[in-house]
Amino acid sequence: MPNATIQIPLSAVPLEDASAISRVQLVPGEKGVALLYSMTRASSGPRRGYETSISSIGTMSGAQPSSPLWVISQMLPPPPSWDAAPAPSPPYPIVYEKALGATYALVLRTAKRADAAFAGDSPFESFTRPRFVKGSEDDHLRVVTAICDEKSAVLFLQEPDGRYQKHAKLCDCSDALILKHGDDFILFYKVTVPGPVRGKLLQPGKLMYVKLGKDFAPGGVPKEVLPGSVVFEFDAAAHESNLAILATTRAGTVLALGSSLLVPLLEETFEEKQKGELASSPSVLLTDSRVDVAMIESAQTRQARVLIGSVAAADPGH
Repeated sequence: MPNATIQIPLSAVPLEDASAISRVQLVPGEKGVALLYSMTRASSGPRRGYETSISSIGTMSGAQPSSPLWVISQMLPPPPSWDAAPAPSPPYPIVYEKALGATYALVLRTAKRADAAFAGDSPFESFTRPRFVKGSEDDHLRVVTAICDEKSAVLFLQEPDGRYQKHAKLCDCSDALILKHGDDFILFYKVTVPGPVRGKLLQPGKLMYVKLGKDFAPGGVPKEVLPGSVVFEFDAAAHESNLAILATTRAGTVLALGSSLLVPLLEETFEEKQKGELASSPSVLLTDSRVDVAMIESAQTRQARVLIGSVAAADPGH
């Protein structure tokens, strides 16, 4: 259970049409931390269908107003899952899922390259919930994880020609993220457990981790990150020796801090101004001075808000 050491106040980002926002993500920006957020609506042009717009806004006081980054055209209304990678300046590279009818494909988009699809082993494979590797400036575009056929995490590696080829299965799970922490690559993943779903059919689960060896092959015995917590969504970040895990759990939103997964992480709780409101799309960013967090409260409802907060990145042992 959370240690409840301090309260972390959250503030609402002044965004119009917050009820249409389905995902948020924090990335390092030119002037501090940038918040990316996406909205899905019916297409406004002559083409029928829908489109998802991804925009960016600074989180610091006096930051520039929001600016559009990308627009993703789609045939079906469900918002696509996407992930952004750091870049010296916007627009940030993104990887997103594209509905092909009964299956989903992964697509990469960068400022220098038009949409490029990933290659799987079979045309009937479906890939969802893509994520770039985090914590490594040299490798954040080289490695992408995704969930194959809603049952297992797979690894895509970027070839010399820039294409992404399916490399290996990592584990059976419903969500996964590779994080570089120090000299190690760590695979965080959620294993579904029985229990009631949350929000828009988010399955409950346990958050696990395992170190990755040569060629990103899992090695050793997997261990639970937040023992006793039922996790719905999660994100992780690292900076030098520090580590941060942000998760929405059955007991509330938890931020866990530490310098090693070999000892219990120090867990913080968030100020809850309105009890009963559900948080989703957690995002965490760790620097040498602080931990920034973002999430959506009551997503896809009239009461929806995007919340951000921060806490000093103090030594977890103090």
